[in-house]
Amino acid sequence: MDIFKIFKRNKTEDASKVIAKVYDNQVSILKRVSSFNVPGSGYGSNQSFSVIDLNLLANTYTNHIWVYACIYAIAVTMSSIPLKIYKKELQDGKEIEVSVDDKEIPKCIKMPNKYTTFAEFIEAITISLESTGRMFAEKAKVAGNKITSELYNIAPQTMKLNLDRQGRILGFVQTKNSGGTINLDLEEIIYTKYYDPMSDADGMSPLRALWQSLLTDYDAIKYNRYFLKNQAVPYGVLETEQKLDQELYDRLYSAWAQSHQGSQNAGKMAILEGGLKFKPISFPPKDLEFMAGRKLTREEILSAFKVPPIMVGLMDGASYANAYQQYENFILNTIIPKLKKLEAVFNNQLLKEFGETLTCKFDIKQFPIMQQLELDKIPKLQMLWQMGCPFNHGIKFLGISIDALKPEVGDKSFINGVPAEMAGQFNPNAPQLNFGMQQPNKDTTVQTAEALLNEMKQVQATNVNELVEGIVQKKYTRLQKNFTFIKAYLGHLEEEQKTFINKLAQTFKMQKEEVISNIKSKINKNEGSFVEIKKAINEDITSYTIDIDSNNDIIVEQYLGTYRDLVKKGAASAKVAFGLSIDLETIDQKTLNYLKDKIYKFANIINDTTNKKIQERISKTLSEGLEENMSIADITEKVVVEVGDLFDTMSVGRAKNIAQTEITGALNFGALESYKEAGIEYKEWIDVGDDKVRDGHRASVVKIVKIDEPFIVDGEELMYPGDPNGSAGNICECRCTHVPYFKD
Repeated sequence: MDIFKIFKRNKTEDASKVIAKVYDNQVSILKRVSSFNVPGSGYGSNQSFSVIDLNLLANTYTNHIWVYACIYAIAVTMSSIPLKIYKKELQDGKEIEVSVDDKEIPKCIKMPNKYTTFAEFIEAITISLESTGRMFAEKAKVAGNKITSELYNIAPQTMKLNLDRQGRILGFVQTKNSGGTINLDLEEIIYTKYYDPMSDADGMSPLRALWQSLLTDYDAIKYNRYFLKNQAVPYGVLETEQKLDQELYDRLYSAWAQSHQGSQNAGKMAILEGGLKFKPISFPPKDLEFMAGRKLTREEILSAFKVPPIMVGLMDGASYANAYQQYENFILNTIIPKLKKLEAVFNNQLLKEFGETLTCKFDIKQFPIMQQLELDKIPKLQMLWQMGCPFNHGIKFLGISIDALKPEVGDKSFINGVPAEMAGQFNPNAPQLNFGMQQPNKDTTVQTAEALLNEMKQVQATNVNELVEGIVQKKYTRLQKNFTFIKAYLGHLEEEQKTFINKLAQTFKMQKEEVISNIKSKINKNEGSFVEIKKAINEDITSYTIDIDSNNDIIVEQYLGTYRDLVKKGAASAKVAFGLSIDLETIDQKTLNYLKDKIYKFANIINDTTNKKIQERISKTLSEGLEENMSIADITEKVVVEVGDLFDTMSVGRAKNIAQTEITGALNFGALESYKEAGIEYKEWIDVGDDKVRDGHRASVVKIVKIDEPFIVDGEELMYPGDPNGSAGNICECRCTHVPYFKD
């Protein structure tokens, strides 16, 4: 029902009464059609459900705020992306897609009709599709012309499917505003829908799955409206010991209602006479449940349409990080699949009229998130190229939309800027890396790849045979060994993170249970005023946290095996890459006591930080409870929730930070021990070469040193990358490594 028409007919009524009529009308329709007709009902066997149902769905979009917000968010977002037209061409025997000139774009795509832009057209058909599960668009043609010249969105509730006995679409029947009908052929209409398991031909809107929830919500709205109308003051009764005759009773009731009933009278002072007393009655919990029920319905609506809260203006609990994540999920998991669906519809039902070579795609790279995802692939392309993967193969493998290079360059393999055939390193049958980590993007020796290439050219110009025996070949060999080691190191760094993070999550879970048990058993035992209780808790706050000594011992016991494996893997990678003659078991035994001490120190730092965070969270929650005048039981529950959230957060972000830092340190410690065992004299610092590397960690900054001497990194002495003796700012999430350096 149109709310503005109601206003015109009820000019003397106030707004609340007019809006009430809208909701009463909506609820009555909802209850008349509380379940949908199955295929074969409605307008006969050719119609899967009645027009009243489709009108109802469309009405829900206009009359329910969260339905409107979800559908509008989807429609506006989809309509903001332009549709690009391409044509297929053969180039070097391969079929490619190229953008068409502006004059080749069909007129109906540029401007569907003189009243509607293409963005408005997409918005309209999206609203139809989301609200009713069906979308119809008329393909208008100039008389005598078989090519569509204009497109018009058609309200789904005016359309009926004409089906054969097998349920296949033969055509359509449209009901005109005048009341008559017109038959339309398949070729005259663009039609698509969301699949309905009750009918292959018809469509299903998410609103059908929400039907019972919407019924409940409309009842809640109606209830709340009457509550405000009848009981804007708290529930209560007027009492008197006197006996009231009917006339006096009616007079008192009328006077009280006129002065104090309704939202407009809320807060007015009451003057009681004749021994009358007002006795308030507590607010029934069921009234409060309606608020929670409406919130639950809102969440169900957002879930059905796959729209995150941030996209409909719900900012509760939103931060920059989770808001961006919600936006990313909305674009990737909701909008793009819907755009792909429309692409297929336009390609199959419209563009074929203009030639078999034309095709369309929505330019989803207009979304900032898609641009960022594209940028995120560039370091991986760089990594592949450094490994020897040809540039053109890399952009195809990663799906990066940049132009390919000429075959003589783009299809050629390079290793760190050196042609692969010269380095003797590219092997297309070699095992592939896990591409989740960055690889070095610069020469891993003292000189750059460019300098090596220039030197190689000079040697070739003199005597090609010297390439095998001379200094350049030695540098290439060293480069190959470094690359083999770095490949293994980065592989271990990524592989071990998941295991380490899971182990940390279990540790935090155990500590969480310990702390929550302490809180529940101790806070409720405190007596006195709230201020006294808060003071007592703060004075004894360490008893609510984890026991550091016992937890340190547990961590040493649980993590020793993990650290020993990491040290062995670091040493084994060096042994294989550099051909070292070492015994891994000897290194394991020599480093065992050091590892126990190292893990204990690591555990002590982690647990001390955890306790400080717990104490801060408990103290903060107690202060909030004092301000809110909460009971001790409520305070206890709130502290439990807050501390639980703290541990849950640590199990994600903090665990990843710790895992990467500790794995880096353990792998590099194992590598250093292998170099010492093999009698290596010098070591060289290697960074991974991307823009996340700290300036002080660049290989060009850190000098080559003797094996027993520390690297000087940002003014600190580190025996190896990830050395626990370094400050947190120097070792946290470091991915650098080090390799042997052999003087020529």
